[in-house]
Amino acid sequence: MRHCLICITTALVVGLLLFTETLFSQTSTQQTKPLLLGIHVNHESSWPLQVNADLWRSLDSGNGTKWMDIQQGPNTFDFTQMDQELRDAAQSKVMVMYTPFGIPAFIANSIGYNPDDNGTRECTCNHSLGARGCYPPKDMNGDGSGTDATWKNFITALATHVHNNHVQNPNTYADIDYWESGNEFIVNAPQWCGSYAQLARMMQDAKRIVKQINPAATMLTHAMAWYNLSENVDYLTTKANIPKAQTPAELAEIIDYHCYQYASKAPERVVPVLAKLRELTDSVPASRGKPIFCTEGGWIANAPTSWVHGQNWLARYLLGLSSTGILDFNLFQYDTYRLNNGDGLPARLVDLWAPTTHYSCNIPASFGYFCPTEMVWQRVYQWLEGVTFQGPCLHRATKQGKIWSCDHTSTGQYQTGQFVWYDVTDQTWIYIVPQGFTQEQDINGNITDITPGSKITISNSPVLLMSGSRLAAN
Repeated sequence: MRHCLICITTALVVGLLLFTETLFSQTSTQQTKPLLLGIHVNHESSWPLQVNADLWRSLDSGNGTKWMDIQQGPNTFDFTQMDQELRDAAQSKVMVMYTPFGIPAFIANSIGYNPDDNGTRECTCNHSLGARGCYPPKDMNGDGSGTDATWKNFITALATHVHNNHVQNPNTYADIDYWESGNEFIVNAPQWCGSYAQLARMMQDAKRIVKQINPAATMLTHAMAWYNLSENVDYLTTKANIPKAQTPAELAEIIDYHCYQYASKAPERVVPVLAKLRELTDSVPASRGKPIFCTEGGWIANAPTSWVHGQNWLARYLLGLSSTGILDFNLFQYDTYRLNNGDGLPARLVDLWAPTTHYSCNIPASFGYFCPTEMVWQRVYQWLEGVTFQGPCLHRATKQGKIWSCDHTSTGQYQTGQFVWYDVTDQTWIYIVPQGFTQEQDINGNITDITPGSKITISNSPVLLMSGSRLAAN
């Protein structure tokens, strides 16, 4: 991709910073990083979290948190598992993002609708949703008209139940801070066999209800993929056929994307990808300048060839995306361990923790075992505290590869810094220390004194160069 895509105008940066301050003040007065770093938890038994995280996203949390799990009839609700997850989130001191998913059988339609509502379609639903769990509610037409009564009833019941419990038990029961409008519904017919107009209607109804119950809650679009860009625009600009209809772009406070990258590709690809998503978002007048979340990401489809490669890939990926101006990233996921066959290698999705050594993670934790990637997650989380990036990470070419650098300031134990690494796998490069930098910290936390103008060796594993540091070398 053309690297000019990473250019962001001064006016846009100022606007994003102002919105960022307002957004974070609604939810976390302690937020000091350039973005939230969130996590997915696949198993109830994995709580409490043993890594730093700011947010938990409910998707793929096992049975009990989907719409179809909670609502079994028009006025029948079971919040048992949702209550437990929200108590877990409170114990781990993380904010909550709720992702609606799975249409209850009693209201699921027998027909689906094409995305633009130009006809009907049949879909094979995801195995976890049953035969009709991806079909839209039957009290809503393909153009978004109809009562939408069942969805409104569900959102009212869930938002009321959760918010009231949080108000009564603020330290032991978390509220829902962020409300998504769905998960990859545009590209994933097994999750959603309905139209864009229906999604717009459901988002409009949900926002009105949620804001009445909890004005501090924040509304997101549904989670769009990092590809199929024209379909994303179609979704963002669609209205339901109802009075005073609004588009998802108008309704959203946050524009929501996923930002996976293939493990076999350079993780820095996420930088121009997110720039392209920023460009797409700003091409729609109603969403121009609105903050972007990457609510799901990591490596996908194939696994790194070793844990060392996985560590280096994850560090470069996290630093790259953190520099782009997005305000949240949620790793998928904390405990994907069942995908690992115990061969001593990473799986095709990121893992940070597993309950036993059977899943190729063998670093003892308070309970269970950390994977080698946990150390990288923790280090980058620490590195980002107090950091303000001067812009997206940049690169310059060498004869064989690229040197990547991410300039920033810090309010922590140093004044200015630079993350730097070399992107050719298993290779190193000689790097001339820029003026001002006097200390280097590696991903393991080791600190070394350095001299401006001197030569250091950089590799696939990022290092932090610091000026004005108050840290002691070891």
